[in-house]
Amino acid sequence: MVKDKLVILASLALVTSSPLSADGLHSSLSFPQCTDHGLSSKFSDIDDLEYEVLRKNKKIGTHRIWFDETDAGTKVTARTEMKVKLLFVTVFKYEYVSEELWCGDKLLKVETRVNDNGTKTNTLAVNNDKRFIAELNGKSYELPADFYTTNHWNAGVVKTDKVFNTITGKINAVSYQPAGEAIMQTELGEKAVTQFTVDGELAINSFYDRAGNWSGMAFEHKDGSLIEFRCLKCGLPDHKTASASAAAS
Repeated sequence: MVKDKLVILASLALVTSSPLSADGLHSSLSFPQCTDHGLSSKFSDIDDLEYEVLRKNKKIGTHRIWFDETDAGTKVTARTEMKVKLLFVTVFKYEYVSEELWCGDKLLKVETRVNDNGTKTNTLAVNNDKRFIAELNGKSYELPADFYTTNHWNAGVVKTDKVFNTITGKINAVSYQPAGEAIMQTELGEKAVTQFTVDGELAINSFYDRAGNWSGMAFEHKDGSLIEFRCLKCGLPDHKTASASAAAS
């Protein structure tokens, strides 16, 4: 038991001593070179994913996810920016930046910085091959190795029963259930999506298209208002997907 605690503390010492970048994320965490850059989840047909954020059907911000190939693996960055104004005065501001690193289908790291109207939190989980070690505002603990994150982009999440909540730094027990098909309007055209109802320690509706691209979500904010993330660019629309498939055949 003492030995396990020493292993965890030693691993976190490497993490917490790393300098922070301008975004507040650790910029110098090092991982071995990754030789597997293929994700089994077909996460995107375009370079990045873009969404608008709405509250009570009024736009209050944006969300973007982009993918970069590095020597250490596939880096996936998610950024949310929201503002609520009253009579031209900003009464609420929210910023979220999360960075994941994947080698193939193996999650190596997820790190998140949140500024919720002045309340700041940072979460971090690092895979050291034997276990995931998490850190929340300076406190460390061990996580189960098999989970997806609440960044939503990886469609494999619909098959899991637990997710790492990147805001709270905790594992949430969840259940994803398909709840019907819908047509979503995007900047690139119509696309068919499947709605999943998420129950358990999270309560949201999440949408994925036929290619496995995350198309948005909807949930009730703590003030009772409806918050929606709606796809602007998140994979090819149906007519372009069909054309691409026909050309390939």
